Amino acid sequence: MKKYIIILIFLLSSFTKAKDISIEETVNFLKSKLDVFYDEVYEVNGKKFSLKNSQSFIDNGNCNFTIRKENIGMRNINKKLNSMQGFLKTEYIFDAKKLDYTKVYRRASNSSSEELSMGTTENKENILMKSYIYEPSYPSYCKKEEVSRYGGTIKVISSKECVTTYFEKRVIISMILRPKEDNRPRVIKAMKHLIKMCGGKEELF
Repeated sequence: MKKYIIILIFLLSSFTKAKDISIEETVNFLKSKLDVFYDEVYEVNGKKFSLKNSQSFIDNGNCNFTIRKENIGMRNINKKLNSMQGFLKTEYIFDAKKLDYTKVYRRASNSSSEELSMGTTENKENILMKSYIYEPSYPSYCKKEEVSRYGGTIKVISSKECVTTYFEKRVIISMILRPKEDNRPRVIKAMKHLIKMCGGKEELF
């Protein structure tokens, strides 16, 4: 009987501790894990290339947030203007109140990065995704007919750059502070807590 009482006290204290963590504290914790920058070097066919990626978790106020990721492209170290992928900045702008905290989970990715996915309640497409593209690796990225085909809108700046806008039902987080194995479950737990604090609800069934 004593053993069960101790377990109950532990569970209650853990619940109280999580409940007492404020939105501000949770946001600061998430920023410490999601505001990351990596400058990595790869070798392809005997040539060295650099690939710079950065990600920011931005608090816009009133439980509205932005996940911003920038990729300056894989570039030949000896020929800096020889861009293989171009520049890409993507922003997910979302209201945490419209997310379902049960839909925050690790997502299998085709890339080498481990991603997290956060879904909206009832899969409503109310997450704004904006991408600024310069020197795209595929010219179709900046073609109006291709973007419209997937339900998006486009603003063409020049033949080499454009801004595309889509409404999505998921937020994708593709970068987490290393070691990911340690930080990933912490980010998932913190994000679920943040969504709950902001008033996000799970679906009935």
